Amino acid sequence: MEKQFTYSIITLSDKASKGLREDKNKSIIENIMSKNGYMLEKYILIPDDKDILKKSILSLYKHSDIILTNGGTGVSPRDITPDVTVELIDRRLYGFETLIMLESLKITRYAAISRAICGIKENTIIINLPGSPEAVSEQLGIIVSILKHTLEKINGDEKDCADIKNKD
Repeated sequence: MEKQFTYSIITLSDKASKGLREDKNKSIIENIMSKNGYMLEKYILIPDDKDILKKSILSLYKHSDIILTNGGTGVSPRDITPDVTVELIDRRLYGFETLIMLESLKITRYAAISRAICGIKENTIIINLPGSPEAVSEQLGIIVSILKHTLEKINGDEKDCADIKNKD
């Protein structure tokens, strides 16, 4: 039987964490991930705070195959998600970052101000998504098809990758 991979969501939003705005990204992420066979492990809504984000990632990574953060990836003073992520990961997934950036730039030049990080902590993929619901949908859609293979490789799958065809 094939393993069902899990994911967790961390939404960073000062306004949503205070109840001043709805977190629209949660349902977008859940929809994309469930359609692709992933099971939600945990959802956390926090303010844009380095210490809280760090504690949240550290509490989730041993229990989730994927952690999807959303919000805080830009250049505003409170955008701290990439800074915390790069501090915690063991290895960067530069290819994920590049793919997301290249495809996002085809949609909007504003993608150029994203500082989003993708990486691996032990056996968990951590991906920073933006705060914009439309951009979350676009960017997660760009990489969702390669997540399973990446997780299999992280977990020691020795199958040859040469037979995989570009399906997108």
